[in-house]
Amino acid sequence: MPSINIPNRHSKKRVATTSKKAAQHIYQDKRWRPLREEKLRCNPLCERCEAAGKSRFAQEVHHITPFMSVMNIVLRDQLAFDFDNLESLCIDCHKLEHSNY
Repeated sequence: MPSINIPNRHSKKRVATTSKKAAQHIYQDKRWRPLREEKLRCNPLCERCEAAGKSRFAQEVHHITPFMSVMNIVLRDQLAFDFDNLESLCIDCHKLEHSNY
């Protein structure tokens, strides 16, 4: 009797879990919190609201170029901890940015 190849239904979940773990590794790195605090200290207002003429306090730090967009671990670290790749955002602007993915 011929065998039937049934795709693993958990494969997508496993990939998502692996990338989530890789991202969490960055956010748990000892360099992240001081970098995030420095960004908010330098730019305490939401950069997108400021560009639109509004004034709202930033509570989130967003990576302009997502560090998970590169597979190379060294480049991923460079993107994750690059001060110039960070943007101070209010919660609403950050949610709006991530709703576009």
